[in-house]
Amino acid sequence: MRYDTSWLGLEADALTSLDLLLDRARKQVVRSDGELVGSVSVRAADAPGLWRVANGIDRGTRTSLTGRIELRVVALDEWLRRHAKGGGRGLVEILESVTPLAFPKRVAAERDGKRFAVVDSAADAFGGSPPAWLGEWLTYVATERAVYTDPDAVVNAAKVLAFLPVDDVVLTVLAELATGDTKALTKRATTRLVLRGLAFEYDVDAPTSSADERSLWSRAGVVVDSLSSRVLIRGLRFRLDSPVAKWANEAAELGEPCVLTLDQLLRHRLTPTDAPIYVCENPAVLESAARRLGPTSQALVCTEGQPSVAATTLVSRAGGSIRWRGDFDWTGLRTTGAAIARFGATPWLMDIETYSAALERGESEPLKERDHRAESPWEPTLASEMALRGRAVMEERLVERLLADLA
Repeated sequence: MRYDTSWLGLEADALTSLDLLLDRARKQVVRSDGELVGSVSVRAADAPGLWRVANGIDRGTRTSLTGRIELRVVALDEWLRRHAKGGGRGLVEILESVTPLAFPKRVAAERDGKRFAVVDSAADAFGGSPPAWLGEWLTYVATERAVYTDPDAVVNAAKVLAFLPVDDVVLTVLAELATGDTKALTKRATTRLVLRGLAFEYDVDAPTSSADERSLWSRAGVVVDSLSSRVLIRGLRFRLDSPVAKWANEAAELGEPCVLTLDQLLRHRLTPTDAPIYVCENPAVLESAARRLGPTSQALVCTEGQPSVAATTLVSRAGGSIRWRGDFDWTGLRTTGAAIARFGATPWLMDIETYSAALERGESEPLKERDHRAESPWEPTLASEMALRGRAVMEERLVERLLADLA
């Protein structure tokens, strides 16, 4: 590297040799984080004109036969300042006149400062009542690359999480309400951080698929796509106030299942009659009812697993009683408990007797290890028994019993 040291008045070979010495000094100054400590050395054979300069710096007695020239960094700095014309450029100034020095400790401190500032801003979005899971999420955020590369994504994610849960709000509308920017949640870094926060909040694993992500959004009341959010129904009748309600009622008269999208529920304001509604989790139950029961059987809604926003929207409009059930696994207990709390639902064959009897009828798959235990406040011994047995029972095993109730 060439340094501007022509003002020293040295001969050309000495200036070239001094450049080599300054290169060594650059490495030492960076290594010591800007402190002028330690020594640097070069082989005399690589810098033939340097021995006279070195003698002038520290009043040494080197000769052309010297094998290695070594100098203290502070002595080099002092010598440069003594010989500087028109206002003293020391070693660091000369080095930085070519390329700015990057000191690792200072860079790390600046990065840490930036990281802490972004994390603090994210925490501020929750105001004075932070949720219990916030600490876990902030710890996770502090390790994310986005905290350095895209701090706005982090802060926007915090604003969205602080705004949740909502009641059937479309994703772009949520972005506008929470951040003032309708496109905030089109940025992958922001959505990933929001979904990770929801996973902490609901105590589930981080999403690994689009289905997992939709489930988390739905759980928080967010509509990702009003056309893809759907619910299966059979025998459910609506008040006649739209063409969609009319053909749904015609399907009910025939005992045929049909699909309603969230878009239809919202645009046509579909409202069920006051008849009781039964809710199951697995499509096999609804399909069996369609094949084996007549059109006069009970109205049945199928959530197809974790209830979609379409399913919760439909059930929330029910005028009559709601009987709810799911698989005998932790997700089934969670969704049933949530339906009791949100809709005033009554558990439908979600009791210890039904679980135990079904368990005795054959081999059952183990409860998923990665899933977290849920409770059954409507019947506490159910969750305890499931934890003790360690086995799940899917609704398919209960089809005959469920059809008997529906008939």
